[in-house]
Amino acid sequence: MNLERALRLPVLENNLIKVVIGGLLSLIPIVNLFTFGYFYRLMQNILAGDYRLPEWDDWGEKFVTGLQVFLIGLLYFLIPLLIMAVSGGAGVMMHRPGGSAGGMLLSMLVLLLELVILPMALSHFVASGRWGAAFELGVIFNRIAATGSVYWVAILVTLALTLVLGLLMTIPILGWIVGVFGGFYVGCVCWILFAEAYLAGVGEKQT
Repeated sequence: MNLERALRLPVLENNLIKVVIGGLLSLIPIVNLFTFGYFYRLMQNILAGDYRLPEWDDWGEKFVTGLQVFLIGLLYFLIPLLIMAVSGGAGVMMHRPGGSAGGMLLSMLVLLLELVILPMALSHFVASGRWGAAFELGVIFNRIAATGSVYWVAILVTLALTLVLGLLMTIPILGWIVGVFGGFYVGCVCWILFAEAYLAGVGEKQT
């Protein structure tokens, strides 16, 4: 994994306009699905050894793949919500009688697990081109295990960048601007890192 390259790539001079476009698109509901499709294409490039940010073209393809990425994330996060609803965990959060602290704890643990495996699930989806690949849990866990520490480094970097971005967003006025474009930048970096982690998991050399 080349952390320095991942951090620098989106801010190279010829890529800044792509980040600006992505940041603006991310502001608009539904339209922001194009950004998910952009990340999909970015990961495809990295998996193929092409360290270039994609162009903003093939809009129909980006919308379709972006919608698929969104639906995969949605389905993953519906599971802990359903557990919370069925187990009574929601009652604890809403301070209702009969709520189950155990149910809430279980749903939180499932959510944490899914936050860990979702990047690999999306990486497997992109690498295979099959929507169902994102739910092949046995393969996904094996891929994570095969990466050694690389996958966990990618997760820690993602958490660190998200924390720094959140702190910067508290700055009046400037924080809003940082959030718009910084969020897309962080997305690019993280998708690059998880693509490299996936390659480490399948034993392929990185360029």
